Amino acid sequence: MGGNTSQLPPPPANFPYFSLTFRIYDKIKLIDCDDQCLSLIQQVVTSNWPNGIQSQCYDHGAFEIKFLGRPFCASGSKKEALASKRMCCALLISLQSAGWELCVNSDLSRSTDLTTWFFQRNPALIGKQLPTVGGIICLSLSSHDKLQLINAPTVLHNELLQCVGPLLQSHEVHGSDYEVKLVGYPWSSASFEEGVSARQLLLNTIRKFDSHNFRFYGTANLKGTADCIFFEQDRNYVAGETRFCMLSLNASDRIRLIDCPQAVVETVGRCINQYWPGGIQDTRQYEHCVEYKLRGYPWHSYGDDAINSRFLITLILQSLVPVGWAVMSALDISRRANDKAVFVLRSCTPTSIPHMCISPADMDLIRLINAPKDMQDAVNSVIHSNWPYGVQREGTRLMAYEWKLQGHPWSSHGGNDYAMSRHLMTRLLNEMARLGWRVICSADVSAKHVHQDNGPDYPVDVHSWFLARTGHVAQPPNMPGPSSAAGFGLGFAPPPEAVPPPPSYSEAMNEKQ
Repeated sequence: MGGNTSQLPPPPANFPYFSLTFRIYDKIKLIDCDDQCLSLIQQVVTSNWPNGIQSQCYDHGAFEIKFLGRPFCASGSKKEALASKRMCCALLISLQSAGWELCVNSDLSRSTDLTTWFFQRNPALIGKQLPTVGGIICLSLSSHDKLQLINAPTVLHNELLQCVGPLLQSHEVHGSDYEVKLVGYPWSSASFEEGVSARQLLLNTIRKFDSHNFRFYGTANLKGTADCIFFEQDRNYVAGETRFCMLSLNASDRIRLIDCPQAVVETVGRCINQYWPGGIQDTRQYEHCVEYKLRGYPWHSYGDDAINSRFLITLILQSLVPVGWAVMSALDISRRANDKAVFVLRSCTPTSIPHMCISPADMDLIRLINAPKDMQDAVNSVIHSNWPYGVQREGTRLMAYEWKLQGHPWSSHGGNDYAMSRHLMTRLLNEMARLGWRVICSADVSAKHVHQDNGPDYPVDVHSWFLARTGHVAQPPNMPGPSSAAGFGLGFAPPPEAVPPPPSYSEAMNEKQ
């Protein structure tokens, strides 16, 4: 293996997390990965990447595997693109069988790095046997107009065709994989109608897969464009009275609600008016979509407005749970820089759960938004204990607490800053879990980019983590909205009319029981 000596402190024995980062154009990097897990990943990669491995070494504490070819390149060949996604399915299946569950997928670098997968040890999964074909499948949003279905049984090929319907231009089989070419350019469309249709297509596909016991498992940005979406086959999974809808961040100032019940529409509208400066500028409806246009530019924001936009999203997600809707995931599905995250919502039993946000920002900031004092103290302790270069300054900013770190954790091209930033986020993840908080989604909510004359543009901010206190679920009829430090109160919409029992909140969040 060779390479440099690790400059990271070793993880404690049996540390329950490790991270795997996909890096442009041909690398993966592993941090906190024990020898047994590393050996497994090496075996899977060697068996599933047809071009072979160029090198393996330690680099500033991360173990790096460099591939022959360009598996994580937007301009790479179709053959390599399909092979890279098959390799990812094989990795997820093998890691599950070894007791490692994907718990967070997040983009934490303004350039160079793609998605980082965070895995959590789950002893209940050890020995779990998923089929090599169909155990975990991948739905990839490819080019500007294609859907690729990788490692999936034929029945899902047919279901995908039904979902596509009149948008179908052509379809073809590539070995065991399936590709559909759509009419128009749904992943880069500028029109309101095309954007809504593309999101409805994905929503219908998620519903169909769920009905066949393929439930959402995670995502990965493998090329710097739109996400690949992974689904896990679970024969013991019972969907119950499950419904899905979407909340989409569009342009620089829009929230679109797709196939959402009236309780969701009203609750989101009330949150915008109460928690976004200036409130709603305009509302319009198109078939199954309601669009709120906000005053100002919440998704093209910096500084205080960026804090306000994440605070708004945190309160929207928190307020939807009492009316029976939980976040299943946040997806990046558009190639347009000013179209941001799509939140997939799944019906659940109404309850009341506090939410907060951990938001890496700029090159060197971490913001904790809408958090109670005990969480602020816990995050502060983790940062000061695990960021070796020190903190330049810290303090309250609006409804956030902000730390400005020495170095550039979110803008690093390699070396210590890259490794230490993943090390830090894993320790935050571990501490939040210990205190009963879970990352419910990692979302891209910033459309503001830095322009370069001699290089690609890159985003000002990386993903934000939205968390819910699932370990200590409160059951009173009413619950305070934002933390007391924020100085606000929140009223919730009435519960929906009685329907057959939907999944519990934990089931809706795909938590392993």
